[in-house]
Amino acid sequence: MSDFAETICALSTPMGHSALGLIRISGSKSSKILKDLAGILPEPRVSRLCILKNHRSEVIDEVVATFYPGPHSYTGEDMVEISAHGNPLILDEIIAEIVSRETRGAEAGEFTRRALANGKLSIDQVESLDWVLNSSTREGVKLGLRSKVEGLSGSVEEIRGLFLDLKVQIEAQLDFSEAEVGELDKVQIIKTADELRFKIEAWAKAFDIHKYLLNSWTVALIGPPNSGKSSLFNALVGSDRAIVFDQPGTTRDFLHQSIKIDGLPVTLIDTAGIRNNADPIEAIGIQKTYEAMKGADLICWVTDSGEGAPPELLSKHSSKKWLLIRSKSDLGGRAPEEFISISVKTGDGVNEFRKLMLPTQKEADALTEDWLPLTSGRQRDLVLSAADCLLSMSEDLRAGKYLDLSSQWVDKAQRQLSQIIDSVPNEDVIGAIFSRFCIGK
Repeated sequence: MSDFAETICALSTPMGHSALGLIRISGSKSSKILKDLAGILPEPRVSRLCILKNHRSEVIDEVVATFYPGPHSYTGEDMVEISAHGNPLILDEIIAEIVSRETRGAEAGEFTRRALANGKLSIDQVESLDWVLNSSTREGVKLGLRSKVEGLSGSVEEIRGLFLDLKVQIEAQLDFSEAEVGELDKVQIIKTADELRFKIEAWAKAFDIHKYLLNSWTVALIGPPNSGKSSLFNALVGSDRAIVFDQPGTTRDFLHQSIKIDGLPVTLIDTAGIRNNADPIEAIGIQKTYEAMKGADLICWVTDSGEGAPPELLSKHSSKKWLLIRSKSDLGGRAPEEFISISVKTGDGVNEFRKLMLPTQKEADALTEDWLPLTSGRQRDLVLSAADCLLSMSEDLRAGKYLDLSSQWVDKAQRQLSQIIDSVPNEDVIGAIFSRFCIGK
């Protein structure tokens, strides 16, 4: 983490010719730097028209400057914002003058990193801000803004209250011996724990559906060789990106292409056909197919025979959404009921398949109707960890283990949940978050 004793500066608008460019300064030297450049220090939070001059007293630009004394600023430190004309020559000169005064250029996301360190933002708000800055859809921006403004603390506190109710239910039985605790009481505790677990698991599941709003939704086309995957890929992309040939094993590596469906970004992947006894080069392509499946949000099993996906693949990727595709339907034959019939040659079923490829927004909304949506994999993992604690508790009770162990499981679940808002992740996680931020944020 950077030394917060240093004063930093950055251009907060994109470089290039524009009407205006915004420069930010944060740190203890902010006010002195502005006074050196402008000859005045505006009243706090009052925008002031100023003339900036360089160290030779030559005019650089006429700007609007605002001084925000800490801790009442975005970063919690003294901050200055300078709105200058957007000519890159002017902006470069202003930044050079600032840097020459014991200041350095900011790192990506460093202004927000300081806001986090100074308690101006919580970690869940920072993660929500990632959605505001980087979402590829308007819906993602709205979700991020809602979580940023409201914060997840209200949702977490509500769930903490449900955990507390469960713990009170357990503690009420601990004054009695195991023999005196009725079986019906244990059954009720298990029922309460399971209901709570199902709710928070749904909360985590909704993140997996919502995350396409931040990143594109990734769809992998897999199946046996020569089953029509590449033809379907080309039809969806709208061009002959993939080689189509009658000989099995034509696709030796995976292809990916970004497309939009109903305005939503989708990354489509065409993969090598899966089969045994492949030659060494084709085997490498099949291995890459397995790798593509790991990163896919939706896996589409494409076959022209109506034969289902291998059980071992379904089991290994059971947490992902699957679609079963019967290709080449124009050749006749009936597909099993659970399959979607498609003919690239006639176009039958292709448009219907496009819509089925997308995540179900209504499903995600239903899963999060009680609480604000999660905005990071870190949050999702903590929620699932808390759910696992509740599952272990129920299993212990069903196995006849002591009731006092149940209270410990609830405490552990609460600690996992609290980390969503109360703790700052390790530096690797923090670095990954801020690497997605721009330099001036």
